[in-house]
Amino acid sequence: MHNNDKELVGARSLAPEPRNMNALGQQTMIELLAVQVDGYTGGNSSVRAETARSLLQGLQYLVRLGAGKLEADASATGAAYVQQGLAEARRRVEKGRRLLEEAAATMAEIPHKSYRETIAAMESFFTNYNVYYLAHDIPCVLDYPLAEPVSEQLLGIDYINTYLEHLIAENAFVACFDVQTVTALLRCLDSTFEDGLTNICAEAARQAAVLAVTGGDIRSLDVTDSDRHKLAGLFKERGPSAWQQWQETSAALCTTLGVDGYCDYIERVALAQYPFVENAVHLDMLEQALPSLETHEEQPVAPLCVIGNPPMADDALRALIDALSDCPSAAEKAALVRQEVRSLHDLTQVLSISFWDEEADVLFETLEPSELTMLEAAVHRHQQEMPDWQSETGWELRLQQYPRSQDNPSRHIL
Repeated sequence: MHNNDKELVGARSLAPEPRNMNALGQQTMIELLAVQVDGYTGGNSSVRAETARSLLQGLQYLVRLGAGKLEADASATGAAYVQQGLAEARRRVEKGRRLLEEAAATMAEIPHKSYRETIAAMESFFTNYNVYYLAHDIPCVLDYPLAEPVSEQLLGIDYINTYLEHLIAENAFVACFDVQTVTALLRCLDSTFEDGLTNICAEAARQAAVLAVTGGDIRSLDVTDSDRHKLAGLFKERGPSAWQQWQETSAALCTTLGVDGYCDYIERVALAQYPFVENAVHLDMLEQALPSLETHEEQPVAPLCVIGNPPMADDALRALIDALSDCPSAAEKAALVRQEVRSLHDLTQVLSISFWDEEADVLFETLEPSELTMLEAAVHRHQQEMPDWQSETGWELRLQQYPRSQDNPSRHIL
């Protein structure tokens, strides 16, 4: 067999092992897969391994759906499982189309690129979805991150329907607030949020939950100095009871705002904000993490790292890294680093642990040319001492590719 054609295989060679079976015997699955291959290729019994695996996954998906309809029928044939599964998948597709209409009708008029493009991506799914042969597939790219991600265990239309259900719930929550207010909040947290991947609902839920805890004006999303003082007192003085109060407040948030039908989801989103807020309290970062909308002004920060500055204590560095892991966006990570890091050693440490792929570029955008030069020198020293050195996150490779000549107006402004 020629190397370029080594993926060409027959249907039988990809028949599932017994441990992968759900409802039918192995021989029956082989026969069903042969039928799928024949139909998909127009009679060609050999297909690339990649294609055959996809057809097998699509078949198994339909069989699982069919099994849910034929549990009590021991005499059902393999073809019956497929037909029942196909009918169920088509019902779910129709449900998905209705969900898409609802999601499109409830989208907030917020200038957030990946959020606004979600509907177009979903439309492409329904245009390209091959329910008969590739029912497990998700033929679209969804860039917008949900406040509560969809389980990767879900496939095909099940993944899409769950994504849409989450998005509709998030839209309902965001609709409780004035669009300009939400937009102002997002801009306070990230001046370039329009092109980022910040989740709108999570940011609004965090501010709202804090205001509910402190007795502030929830719909304003405006956390004042007084609110931050009360919040710090709650966390520092009451200890474990702070979590209990946060739970109670999160549970009541939907009722307070009059959101109907999505309370369980919104409660989970609000609860998920607790670690971020807790870290912000302990790091004395409340003003940056929970901004006041009316008084927020972008301010230049002090130089990030100065040669000779001592590194922070190990426990402080660990706390910072934990806080970075809870940041919902790269911009918030960069803001936290600029606030806390003052040594070149600490900067390279957090880059090596907490800034992955494009996230490193977001931090580089805030650095002066002299600071970028110091980073390059640090990389050079590492590679001289250890020629095979490479960080886990690969930030030094991003630094090599970073366009040094660009004049970025957002530098130092977070």
